[in-house]
Amino acid sequence: QSEMLTWMRLATAQRHSMMKAAEKELEAKMEDMEELVIPPTTRQLLLYMVTVGIPFVGFGFMDNAIMILAGDAIDHTLGMYLGMSVMACAGLGNLISDAAGVGFGDIIERQMSKLGLPEHGLLERQYKLPAVKGASLLGGMLGVSFGCLLGMFPLLFIDADEDRRLQQVFIDLCEEGSEQLLVTQLSAALDKAGYEAPPGAIHSFLHDLGVSGEWDQVSGSIDCRVWIKLVHTVGVKKQKKKAAPAS
Repeated sequence: QSEMLTWMRLATAQRHSMMKAAEKELEAKMEDMEELVIPPTTRQLLLYMVTVGIPFVGFGFMDNAIMILAGDAIDHTLGMYLGMSVMACAGLGNLISDAAGVGFGDIIERQMSKLGLPEHGLLERQYKLPAVKGASLLGGMLGVSFGCLLGMFPLLFIDADEDRRLQQVFIDLCEEGSEQLLVTQLSAALDKAGYEAPPGAIHSFLHDLGVSGEWDQVSGSIDCRVWIKLVHTVGVKKQKKKAAPAS
């Protein structure tokens, strides 16, 4: 009887040992299965790339559009009075656009999420795959690039050609080696540029700049940026005279 009990105890211990070994083997197989991640399909990668890229279109559009509009406004107002360079004005415009991006970032993401794009169906562990990370990076780069191109639309309403023509008039009338136009030359400059302006309007404009006295008698001078601003502010295009009909 004692031998029987001993044999039964040995058998029970052996079964426990075998069960523990089986459990360890099963756990090892489960870990191997977790490490084995099924690669995503091409369709999944494309959908994921579009999902990531769409919000960046909004970011790029807003960033470039606000930068151009704010930079141009600063260049023609604060920059003119403080003598700031064009690059400094552009930098301040970029500051404003970046601040706006931070403030409106959540709004853009929420609006883009309402577009109803198809689900890409990626699993959580698939996000760590190099292909998925590459799709995310490419989607963001393409999205923000396309958005920035769309955000350049304000340039369609900024007459850069006219500014270049006014700049050439300024250069022609400035003395050699000088970057200033004498206030007494404003009448000739306006006439050459094809503009006219009431003396009172010119006087008020110059007074705001700190130039005192009669505008056609003072010895002050203005730079090219102030000249262009003056033309856009108080200048009126001369009407072309119609040729008299031949008798």
